[in-house]
Amino acid sequence: MSFREKSAWISLISILLVSGFFFRHVPSMIHIRANVFAMACHLLLAFVVAEVVNYATRIVYHRRGF
Repeated sequence: MSFREKSAWISLISILLVSGFFFRHVPSMIHIRANVFAMACHLLLAFVVAEVVNYATRIVYHRRGF
């Protein structure tokens, strides 16, 4: 499996994990009238961090000539 394909799988898994967590916890948060927007912002930040780490890994991998 090429590194680009591995990177795509990591992105897909990141999206699925963040989305799954969000849709799993939103109904209970709405029920207790919690701030769903704040949780959505935190999950978006977590996804962005995961993508930045993925991108940085691709840069390091490319510069080393693999």
